[in-house]
This record gives sequence, structure tokens and C-alpha cells, in this order.
Amino acid sequence: MSGSDVSPRNVWLHRRFNERALEYYERLRRVRAYVIQHYAEDLCLATVAGVAALQPKYFSYYFRSRVGVGFREWLEVVRIEKARALIAGRDDTLLTIAGATGFADYSTFARAFRRVTGITPRDFQRQVQPVINTDNSQEGKLAKGSLLPLAPFGAEMSPRNPRNIERREIGPVSPHVGST
Repeated sequence: MSGSDVSPRNVWLHRRFNERALEYYERLRRVRAYVIQHYAEDLCLATVAGVAALQPKYFSYYFRSRVGVGFREWLEVVRIEKARALIAGRDDTLLTIAGATGFADYSTFARAFRRVTGITPRDFQRQVQPVINTDNSQEGKLAKGSLLPLAPFGAEMSPRNPRNIERREIGPVSPHVGST
């Protein structure tokens, strides 16, 4: 598979990654179950090696030889998959999601996200979050493909965040405006 054939969703798939090994080997099944429960925590190699009942140095070799990637690379993929689910299912900020998936800061999260998926977290968020139709004649109805109601009449959309709807009260218009 050449680099040009890699779509954003398949960036990780072109690497050698043996998902079945995580189900086949008992030690790796335990590691997988532990990581799924504790992915948001700061996982050190010694702790995870203890779950597999191996020395940390040998665990690194064992994991890479069976799965095809290092433990840290695999952990990054697990965290990014969880982050993708949170981005698609919630309205939290990307910084909050980065912290909830075990990343120390947004920069690390954004680099890892792009490395695994091929796109930035912000671009992914734009792809999966619904767009609000501002056609006031259909107030309260859902935009095609949207899960959110249309903006109410008189509402103004914030240019930086179209999901942030602000209501502005319009005062009475004086018939003498413009005349002196």
C-alpha cells in the first residue's frame, strides 16, 4: 500500500498491527483488559508489565514481537480511538477530551491524533459535529442530517463557534431615525 492510497481513516492500518494477538495470548488479554479500564491514567511500563506477569524489559520485547508495534504506540491508538468516540458523542472541548483520554496536554494529543488518524482533532470534530441551518423560516425543525434544532428567529450565530447561539433583544425602532 503506497502512501497516496492511505485515507485518513486507514493511516494506522498500513502499519503492521496484529489485533488478534491481543485476544490469543492470555498475558496480552489481561494487558488489553487493564488498558481498556485505565487508559485515561498515566500508565507506566512497569505497571502494565506487572499485569502481564513479565519484567518490563522483556514485556516490551514480548508485546512488540506478538502485536507488531510497541506498547506505547498501541496505547496511543487506544486513547485516540476513545477520543474519537468522545468527540463524536459529546460537546466537550478538545482540551477536556485530551485530558479525559490520558494526554498530558493538548499539543501531545493533537500530534498523536494526527499521527494515528491523518487529520487534526479539530478537523475530525468539524466532520462529525452537526451543522446548524440558519434558515429562520424553518425555526425549530432539524436541519438535514443534523441532530440539533435550527437557530430560533432573532438568534445570532457566533462566527467563531456556530453552535454558540446568542439571543439579542432588538429594541423599538424610532420612526424619526435619520431625521434631524
